[in-house]
Amino acid sequence: MKDRSKILNIASFSTQTRALGPGLRAVVWVQGCPFHCRGCIAPEWIPFQPAVQMTPRELVDRLLVADISGLTFSGGEPMEQAAGLAEVARLVKDRREVDII
Repeated sequence: MKDRSKILNIASFSTQTRALGPGLRAVVWVQGCPFHCRGCIAPEWIPFQPAVQMTPRELVDRLLVADISGLTFSGGEPMEQAAGLAEVARLVKDRREVDII
């Protein structure tokens, strides 16, 4: 059973990008942003609505299938899910030496 207090709401993720930071990276885009910035490059990720929901551990298991050197959190607004993403960062660092943006 999932601990519902730690469910992340993920718009998308990738395990293979050389954008959004140095080296081969995984990137997590979260769903939901309160800012509504003019010219937002991901307006579909602004609404606070259910997307792909998973625990930090489930997300880490999916992110670490590739030999990445880094992890980037993007959005939406990552700080809206800071506690869950901090847990993702801890779990990733426990398993692999990576830089995190």
